[in-house]
Amino acid sequence: MTQDKSVGRYTAKVRYLASVFVDARRAVATSRDVVALLGVLGDDRLLPTTMHEITQTGTMPRIAFNSADERVLLALTSTRFDYAVQSLSPDGDDLGSFAAFCKEAEERLTTALSHFRLRGHRLATVQEGYLDATSLEQIEHVMSRLLNRPPLYQESVPSEWNWRANTMVRRKISTQNEDTNLITSIYRVRGNAVRVANGAAVEQVEIDRVRMDIDINTVPTNNAQRFGKPHVRGFFSHSPKWHDEVATDVLNFIYPRQQ
Repeated sequence: MTQDKSVGRYTAKVRYLASVFVDARRAVATSRDVVALLGVLGDDRLLPTTMHEITQTGTMPRIAFNSADERVLLALTSTRFDYAVQSLSPDGDDLGSFAAFCKEAEERLTTALSHFRLRGHRLATVQEGYLDATSLEQIEHVMSRLLNRPPLYQESVPSEWNWRANTMVRRKISTQNEDTNLITSIYRVRGNAVRVANGAAVEQVEIDRVRMDIDINTVPTNNAQRFGKPHVRGFFSHSPKWHDEVATDVLNFIYPRQQ
C-alpha cells in the first residue's frame, strides 16, 4: 500500500517509543556501566541519570539517559529497554520521520543489549499523536466514521468516545516468523494540559483533539530470549512501513477519497 496524502492529517505527534523487553535484573546502575555506555552510545544529547525501579525485593537503581530538555529518553530497567522521543507541547509536535526515529532506536537499543550481553523476548514500536481535526464539526466527523451509535447517542452526541482494535498479524522478523499485535486506538481527548519550557510550566492550555495511537508488538506469550541484534534491526527497520500501512488504511477510511 502506498502512502496517501491523508497521512498528512496525522503529523502532530506526542511521542515515539521503541522497546525491547528483556530479563535485565542484573543490569543495575553502576558508574562503570554508565561510563562505558556513554562511550559507545556516541550521543552528546544523552546525559546519565538514575531511575529508581520498584521491584518485589525493593527499590533498585537503574540506568537511564535523558536529554537536557527531557525530550529524549533511554531507560534501561529490569524488564525492558526503552528509547523514546516526546513532544514538549501538549498539542504535539512534528517529531520528524518515524523511520529516522526507528533507525536511531535500533542503534541505541542494540548498543545497550550488546553491552549487557542480553537478548530480548519481545519487541514493540509505538507512535502517538493527534489528527488535524480541531473543530467540533471535524471531531464529530471522525466519530461518525468510526462509531455505529444506538439511537440515544445519535440524538445526544457523545462528548467522550473511544475506538480501539487489535488484530494479530504474522510477520517475518529477520529469519523468524512471529505473531504480532497490531493495535490502533482513536479517541477524543478533552481537558487542560500544561505547556512546559526549560523544565518549567509556562501556561495552561485547553485540549480538545482526536488522538490516534498505533502500537505494533510481538505477542507477550513467548518469553524465550530469542531476539538478538539482527532481529531488533529487522523489526525496527520494517516498523515504519507497517505503521504507515495502518495510518494510511485508517485515515483513508475516515477521510474517503472523492470519486
